[in-house]
Amino acid sequence: YTVIVTLIGFAAQYGTITGIFPVPSHRDQVIVNLLARMGRGLALPLALSIVFASVSTANSILLTLASTVSRDIFHRRTSALSGRIAVVVLTIVVALFALTRPSALVELSVASSRILIVFLPLLFGVFHLSRGGNVAGILTVAGGFVLAITVGIAIPAYSSILTLLGVSVLYVIGLQIDRFRSG
Repeated sequence: YTVIVTLIGFAAQYGTITGIFPVPSHRDQVIVNLLARMGRGLALPLALSIVFASVSTANSILLTLASTVSRDIFHRRTSALSGRIAVVVLTIVVALFALTRPSALVELSVASSRILIVFLPLLFGVFHLSRGGNVAGILTVAGGFVLAITVGIAIPAYSSILTLLGVSVLYVIGLQIDRFRSG
């Protein structure tokens, strides 16, 4: 789903550069403007999928945090009361945060996606190529994190693509070091 939304974003950016798509008045209006230009048959499923994905993600995060509160902070494995209270409190905090309409939210979202890209080559290699090792894992995650932050600050326009390419190189280097160390 992230790939689809990213491709839609790139299409909207290309449309803005070429003059096909109007320059949005605010960055939060990009998807709204794009959906307004689409036919209902395409805009409605896309809008609903965005809402469903957002709600599903928010629910997962809230439930995970509530479980952490009840099990790890209050050490109550059988009582769900502390978890339920945590869900209510966290929901209120998140709602209040959303009402402030933070301006850095888009940048934080992009930064978190860029940092999560670091895991892609490692997970692909481990699950699909059955290759990996300690050095490959440490170099990919630690080096990739530093790379993601550095590239995000230095070259923000293509930071996700450059991070993916760079972390893939780090993974291959880590595989070679692991192979050399094992024999």
